[in-house]
Amino acid sequence: MTYFRPRLPARRLLGAALAVVAVTSSGTPRAVAVTIASTEGGGFVASAAAPSTAAPARPDAFDLASSTAVLSSVATDRASVAYRAFVRTYWNPTTRLFWAESDHSIRAGGRLRIADFWWSAELWEVVMDRYEATRDPAARKLIDAVWDGIVALRPTLASDYNDDRNWWALGATRAYRLTGERRFLSAATRISNDIWRYWDGTFGGGIWWRHSVHDQKNVATNAAAAITAEHLYQSTGNTLWRDRATRLFRWADAKLRTGDRIWDRVTWSGVNHSQYSYNYGTYLGAAATLESITHSSVYLAKAVAAAKRAVAVFAPTGVLRSEGTLDGGAFRGIFLRSFTNLTVSHGQRQFIPFILNNANVAWSHRTSAGLYGPNWSVRPTGRIDAATESSGAALLELAVPVAQAR
Repeated sequence: MTYFRPRLPARRLLGAALAVVAVTSSGTPRAVAVTIASTEGGGFVASAAAPSTAAPARPDAFDLASSTAVLSSVATDRASVAYRAFVRTYWNPTTRLFWAESDHSIRAGGRLRIADFWWSAELWEVVMDRYEATRDPAARKLIDAVWDGIVALRPTLASDYNDDRNWWALGATRAYRLTGERRFLSAATRISNDIWRYWDGTFGGGIWWRHSVHDQKNVATNAAAAITAEHLYQSTGNTLWRDRATRLFRWADAKLRTGDRIWDRVTWSGVNHSQYSYNYGTYLGAAATLESITHSSVYLAKAVAAAKRAVAVFAPTGVLRSEGTLDGGAFRGIFLRSFTNLTVSHGQRQFIPFILNNANVAWSHRTSAGLYGPNWSVRPTGRIDAATESSGAALLELAVPVAQAR
């Protein structure tokens, strides 16, 4: 604002918008628009603003007709908002653990306020989604902090469930690739070797879901363990990991796939035909990574077929449907991580509109606190558990490389 007493009869200029030339602090002439108004003291005030030379305001949604630069900018901005809300709500820097619920209460059906062991692995993945997409230095520090917190709580990352242990091993392979810290590689190697002890010939092969009870072998354990082994091979060149990954994938492919449908598990009663998005995600993720390792188009074809089926099964309206809260709330995040990798790193650009549309819908139905519920097409009310939030936050972060790949 500039206050002045004009030489001309100022009242004749009230409300007028004048075009004048100003000189910037660097000495550069610049056109500005000046509007005249009176003050209580009998003087006048001139408000100046430079004419806008910027592009029109970016939309609050992805418009595929926009340029890649605009799409990327929108995605990055929205991911930042989502990530800040996620960290602000769920991360406890004092304990270096995640809260289970948005209101920090005891989680539904549980006894503790902290996030479950395997949920925490998925929450860690969201932090790495952020760092991989933006190289945010705060996210880099949080990668270490999350790991240090869980190791302080469970020094050996022990669990009766092999899939739960593998989520941490899988995350550790990613943390190693992102940071170069060998402690992550060492932990992933140790856990994966231990999990492999539970492979046997029952049901034609595969790793048991649990240590204490041998009642099922499932996709979540075996296909996810295949991805971990693939990453260990890529990081070390040790063919033992490539061979294990191949055996794990081939077993899951033979036992728990019919056509392009991926079934959940095999038990003493036979194959259970339940379908979950995270099973499709781990299956297609293992297949796509094997294609990178072996250069066999057969694996890529399997991955694409599973991806197309997943879209048909879990998104008949074009938006990934709810699979519930708590454990089920984390399923879509796991699926999307592999699905995005297939889209961006394996040239399957036909899936770009689908991912960006899901991001649009979820963004439009976030809470006032910036959180995401189980149904991305409906604004949630009440508390939101951390597992459910992990999928929404992951979606917004993963939209960044997808928008950049458009």
